Order: sequence, then structure tokens, then C-alpha cells
Amino acid sequence: MGEMHEVLVQFPVRVLVEQATVDPNTEKVSVHGVMSVEAEGKIAVAVFTDHDLAVRYARENGFPNAQVGVFEDPIDFGYFLQVQKSDGFTHICIDPQYIGGVSPMFPIDEALKTLAASLGRTKP
Repeated sequence: MGEMHEVLVQFPVRVLVEQATVDPNTEKVSVHGVMSVEAEGKIAVAVFTDHDLAVRYARENGFPNAQVGVFEDPIDFGYFLQVQKSDGFTHICIDPQYIGGVSPMFPIDEALKTLAASLGRTKP
């Protein structure tokens, strides 16, 4: 749990998506086609701590046109994770190395609790 806490409070974090758009009225980012990592029956959102890691992962896994979506704000990232959970994702995978590789995976619920704690809240 400590490792996830350290990663998630170091914003910005990045995700890979097929398409990212910014609403000109709210300046909020909307993403479609989120890159996932599947291992041991878990479907995780691939989360990257570095832009270059995200780009390299996309290229090495056959997604050269993927866009890097950047979350600067923990609250926005929390909302994003809640949407992904409702879409069937169960975990987040931090800095996945390659498909089938061993990378830290955490339940989305734990990630949301960690984000809430980092903001001084008792619940997500």
C-alpha cells in the first residue's frame, strides 16, 4: 500500500487512450479507449508516472497512435478511476513494463481511498 501512496500523490500521472479531447468550456479532459493491462483475471488501467514510459509502452505494444492523457489533479484522476471502474476495470497497473510482465497492480477501490487520504478526506 505504501508504494501506491507514494506514486499516486506524485502528480501528474498519465494514461494511454485512443482519443483525448478537452471541453473548451470546462477545460476538463475526456478520454476514450483507455489502455488496459490484463493479468490473473484482473483488468487494470495502465497508469504511468513518466511521459516517456507511456510512449514507449504504447509503441512496444503495437499502439503507435495512442495519445497520452495527463491528470494534474488528484480529484480529476479519482473521477476518471470511478468511470473506469463502472466500465469494468478492477485495478490500476503502475508503469507496466510489457504485456505479461510483473508490475504493481492495485484495486481501484484502494487507489480511490489513497487519493482521498492524500486530499485529507475520509472517503473517496
